[in-house]
Amino acid sequence: GADLRDEAGKTFLSGEPDIGKAGDALLITVWWQTTATEDSSSYWKAAEQFVEMLNMANELTRCEGATGLGYLCSRLLNMLPFDNSRTCTQSLQRAEQPLLTMLFDGTPAECCAACYALEHLGSYLLCTPSANPDVLGRFFRLWRDNPYATLGNVAARALASQSLAARGDSQRFASIPSAEIESLLQEYDKLQKWNEQPAALVVAWYTHALGDEQLVQRVRALLDKKEHHLDGRTAGRTLTELLKRLGEKP
Repeated sequence: GADLRDEAGKTFLSGEPDIGKAGDALLITVWWQTTATEDSSSYWKAAEQFVEMLNMANELTRCEGATGLGYLCSRLLNMLPFDNSRTCTQSLQRAEQPLLTMLFDGTPAECCAACYALEHLGSYLLCTPSANPDVLGRFFRLWRDNPYATLGNVAARALASQSLAARGDSQRFASIPSAEIESLLQEYDKLQKWNEQPAALVVAWYTHALGDEQLVQRVRALLDKKEHHLDGRTAGRTLTELLKRLGEKP
């Protein structure tokens, strides 16, 4: 109820932002206090309310809006390909700009909530991330260079889950030194398979840091159904798209 939501919100803002614990409790309570029923009309109303919350002055309200939005998109992804799951698209498109403000200018809690929302929003809308500002570069920096492990994990998931844009855009990852990308790929086998390895392969695809043959080999290893590491709606979909871009069959 309200007490759980209040306590979860205080915990989420007070220390290390954690989608897996306090964040889970926060988004679940926000979700059930916002949605009256499980139908397209209720989902549309929730989308409108969550987008409105993103633009509020209160930090916790913005985080609640972002986590609620991410959870909504996750549920909508489960409903595809049913037509009624697209009723929220127009509302969700208005979420991108306030989420980017949280991502680039927000507190660690806001960055974590925004990464969670953008992971699922990008997968649902199938929209390519902005190159100016460089959204993928921001995900990379939050993944590799922040003191909070959970934020790093969520940022890596978000990076790995965006629809692929044109490969030749020099603005993407322009702020990331090539030596840093090379160092990342040298430790590839030590990275977590469910989020960090897919993120590293997306970086390698954009920056040509790996040859196409090696890239295909590593993508296929991650997509091996026997491994069951990847979410086919998010990072798994992005890697499948990557194979197609390279002229390979998934």
